[in-house]
Amino acid sequence: KAVGIAAEIWKQAFLADYVVLGGGNAKKLEEMPEGCRRGGNHNAYFGGIRMWEDANVAMERGLSIYPERFRASG
Repeated sequence: KAVGIAAEIWKQAFLADYVVLGGGNAKKLEEMPEGCRRGGNHNAYFGGIRMWEDANVAMERGLSIYPERFRASG
């Protein structure tokens, strides 16, 4: 039950379509919580790469969550 609650918090915090649960203990879950999929740790690596690629595209377009004074100058 706690995993399901935590996954829902992650989904909302990151505006995710779904949460991938991985690692050694994921196989111990008899049922996946709603909005979750089982996946290997490699998914986290590739997901991180995609996230940073998306952030770079946003920065190129002038979009940022950081105020102008905190942005790195090009």
